[in-house]
Amino acid sequence: MADWDHLTSRRVDHVMGAFFLVRQELFRQLGGFDERFFVYLEDLDFSLRAKQAGFDSFFLADSQVYHKGGGASEQIKATSLYYSLTSRVLYGYKHFNRWTATFLMLGTFLVEPFSRVALAAIRGSRAQLAHTLKAYALLWRALPNKLAVTRHGKA
Repeated sequence: MADWDHLTSRRVDHVMGAFFLVRQELFRQLGGFDERFFVYLEDLDFSLRAKQAGFDSFFLADSQVYHKGGGASEQIKATSLYYSLTSRVLYGYKHFNRWTATFLMLGTFLVEPFSRVALAAIRGSRAQLAHTLKAYALLWRALPNKLAVTRHGKA
């Protein structure tokens, strides 16, 4: 949200899960976080479900918190990327129509790996290349299970 200076409090579509406060009754009403989202997008999913239930997300400018993005996952970059990609596909099938979700999944599985490999090559980063290849190997191995979840309407 670069178009806004963040010096004023206001309603927003979503706030980061790193500092996510929610009323207990709303958390219970929505069934908490969807546990299928491991680490990534569980906050976005919750925010959307809260919005659909008639609640707003609010950014409070008077509060500050420091979140070192990726701090907990720096040592497991491939696994982190795998979970991020998996959550993206699950989010798509949960909240988008089937065509849009499938298009997102195809881009994630068939287009994005080549973009990430090319970027690693351009940067000359063998580590980034290794993390990318490992993450996509994990993703491809998990594909049958991920597709089963989407076919059974549980994503």
